[in-house]
Amino acid sequence: MVIIAIPIMHFAPRLKYAALIPVIASLAFSAQLGNTMKAQQEYEDFVFNMIAQDIANHKNIVSIGTVGQLNANERAKLIIENKPLVGHFVFPATEFLASFQLINKGLLQTQHGYSDVQENKNKLANMISKGIKPVSSNQYYSLFISDNTAIVFLGKYNN
Repeated sequence: MVIIAIPIMHFAPRLKYAALIPVIASLAFSAQLGNTMKAQQEYEDFVFNMIAQDIANHKNIVSIGTVGQLNANERAKLIIENKPLVGHFVFPATEFLASFQLINKGLLQTQHGYSDVQENKNKLANMISKGIKPVSSNQYYSLFISDNTAIVFLGKYNN
């Protein structure tokens, strides 16, 4: 858009202010996208700090798996509802990204989410079928622990 605006401003001076409209629109979109991505990142950092703290309170955890997808930040949801194009660039963390975020928080026993997605879902299903309840549950995540294995269900868990 900027490439189009520069020649218009040079060759048609009367239209120079109209030529700035695409520039202003692209800057506004960029600012909204940046704000949305930052809000989502801060939200995810907050949630993964809580998860790391919960897991750190339980000793002898040998394996940590992740299942599900984190909810979107409320601020990000509002921007995405008003500007749907922003939603194509902002994605809440899923199993794959969550596993790396937990490793970055110091939980090195976390399994990589990419190859272990179905295995983690099966482990969670087995825990639930055995009647194991989450040791910690809130609107962001639920933490299930059984036999030194922790499974983090991202998002709101409904019994």
